[in-house]
Parts: sequence; structure tokens; C-alpha cells
Amino acid sequence: MSSQKVFEFRPRGASSVGCCIAESDPIRELPDVPVLSGTLLAMELILCERSVDLAQVSQVVLSDLGATLQILRLAEHENDMGGGRLGRVEDCISGLGLDRCFEAMAKCLIKRSTHSASVYSAWDRAREIAVTSRFVAEKLALNVASEDAYLVGLAHGIGNLPEILEWGWTRQFGGNSDLAGLRIAEEWCLPQCIFDYFLDRVTCEAHTQWTTIVDHALELLESPPLRLAAR
Repeated sequence: MSSQKVFEFRPRGASSVGCCIAESDPIRELPDVPVLSGTLLAMELILCERSVDLAQVSQVVLSDLGATLQILRLAEHENDMGGGRLGRVEDCISGLGLDRCFEAMAKCLIKRSTHSASVYSAWDRAREIAVTSRFVAEKLALNVASEDAYLVGLAHGIGNLPEILEWGWTRQFGGNSDLAGLRIAEEWCLPQCIFDYFLDRVTCEAHTQWTTIVDHALELLESPPLRLAAR
């Protein structure tokens, strides 16, 4: 029996890209995504306060790729019976509650190891591109939400997570990180903007709003004089 996998993409806006893969597909059961210890500490301090600013919590979560993905995955699991894609991270936090968000973030922390430097570097890079993507979207006056532009920038490299985190899942897509990112975005039901970004990459849609934002962000970050402060 052939082990070749065939991928068929449905029209944009469909609830599934219809990727035909083996029933033993490992993507949905991929391990927890690690979170920076500093992010967890910041969340713990927030929980100790008598009153909590939801915007502050969202800012802490969105500063960390792992924390963002962990909360989105938990929210997707809770929303599994309801259907549809998740929206804003802030809404996910509000719906789940702070305690459950903290538990999701605490499941896995980035630990010091032989490959931890590459993980820290990837997390820093993801946040840097996210901040720059938001900046680009605002400067180009594109008709997109700033948070969506930030999310796309933050998650644009998730197709490399299996390799970075040494999950042992690197052969399925022949080194095509964009296709891997699309499958992860599909199976985890990540926000539509992230899904659309990877779909544009895989189907070679040039100069769409999301690819334009990320490409401009990457170009700007290659210019040494540019320094963008996170807001």
C-alpha cells in the first residue's frame, strides 16, 4: 500500500482545508508548546492582585509564542463542539478564566538544555516579527486589525516548531515549513488570520495582505538601524 499523502485544498473560508492524511495523524496530539518562565511568573503575579486588567493579561500572553499557542489550543478544545474558528486571544482568556489559562501555560516551560538557546532565540524572533508586523499593518493603513497582524507575525514560523522543539515530526511534509504550519493551524483551529496566511503561502498567492505584512516585517528587521519598541 502506498504511503504517499495527498493534500486537497478547499476554497478559502471552508471550515477545513480537507487535508487527506492517515488516521494516525500526529499533529493534533503534538506535545504542549513550552512557555518562558518569565511569562509564567508575570502571570502568577497578576493572579495575586485584587483586581485584574484583562488587557494587561493579554499583553503578557501575547508576548510569548508558547503561552499564546497553549491558550489558543485550550480554547479550541473547549470550543470543539461549537464549531468555527477562534477569534481574539483576549476573548479566549476571558472565556477560559485566569486560573485555567495559568494551568495551560504551566504545563511546559522552556528548560535549560543543549537546544534551549535555539528555542529562546525562536521565541524572541517570533515576538520581534509580531511587533514589526503590527507596525507594518498600521503604517500601510491596511484594513486589518492590529492584533491580527501581530498574531500572524507571531505565528508565522510555527511550521518549524517540530524541528525546533525536537518533536521528531519532520518528514511528513518534506521540509515544507509552510505546509506544516498550515496543517498545525488547521488541526489546532488557530485564528482565521493565521490559517489564511499559511494558505496563501502554500497556494503561492502573491502579495496578499498577510504575506505582504510578514514580508515587509522581515525586510524591515534586516535593516540594522530599525529598532521597534513593543507597546
